[in-house]
Amino acid sequence: MSTDPEDARYDHVSIDDWDAVEEHLRRFADTGRVDTAGERVVAELDNSRFSVARDGEVSAGMPLHDFDAVVDELRFDHDGGAIAVRGDDFDYEFRRP
Repeated sequence: MSTDPEDARYDHVSIDDWDAVEEHLRRFADTGRVDTAGERVVAELDNSRFSVARDGEVSAGMPLHDFDAVVDELRFDHDGGAIAVRGDDFDYEFRRP
């Protein structure tokens, strides 16, 4: 568990807890569209998208950038409207438009 106070704003959700992943992504998308297609959940918000697969593959896109990685955990900041993913060589935050 992290002791970084900035990290406390996030709900940490393991990819292994698929029901929680789907629940948090639906909550994050709020009024956006969320599709569950077999092994993947895709949230579409205005002109952006965030998707996650059961194997941890994350894909995000909006005008001017795309992001792809494989992760073990998603970090949701529902109040701030963000999803953070971190790895050994990346630190990415997707913000709700």
